[in-house]
Amino acid sequence: MNMFYRVDDKWLVFLDRDELVPLRLEKDMWEGKRKAYLVYHIDQHGRRVVFENRTAGSRKEKEAENLVFDLFTLAYYYRQFPEHFDDVFTFDFLEERDLQTIQFKNEGKVMIKVLPISSRDRIAAYKMQQIGGIGIEIYVSDDELRIPLKIVTPARLKKGRTLNVEMNLEKYTPGEDQHEVPVLYRDLAF
Repeated sequence: MNMFYRVDDKWLVFLDRDELVPLRLEKDMWEGKRKAYLVYHIDQHGRRVVFENRTAGSRKEKEAENLVFDLFTLAYYYRQFPEHFDDVFTFDFLEERDLQTIQFKNEGKVMIKVLPISSRDRIAAYKMQQIGGIGIEIYVSDDELRIPLKIVTPARLKKGRTLNVEMNLEKYTPGEDQHEVPVLYRDLAF
């Protein structure tokens, strides 16, 4: 990614252990020439978000209409509660300074290529497609681990290009009472 546009973001995410929704996010970002340290305080039950830019010294509050997620916490939430995505799932997406109501639709099972696994063979995955908006696609494994395999989002690159984010599972270890990561996914690394 740095070949096209400098991006060096570090995220620290605090989740509610039972509901797997974000409660606080800290983003140490460096994008292009912009640097900032952003903190988001999320009151999921009170439907309020405090946006704090510690670099600029600014702070504002915003009301949320739905549960609030960023792209990473959305993937964890889906892994635990896939049934919430059986039809259309509506949530508020956490942007740098605002919230945007987003809907994702479960497109069902599809066959995809994930290059670190195989350049020729396709594997089964569930596809989540954003309704309207910029058209983000999220692909997760079709087993009980529901591992995020690929995220496709349009980026401001040359016309017709997309940015693919593939997951690195090289150091992933399942928790208690979880199955081992299937051998097929062991090659998922940058």
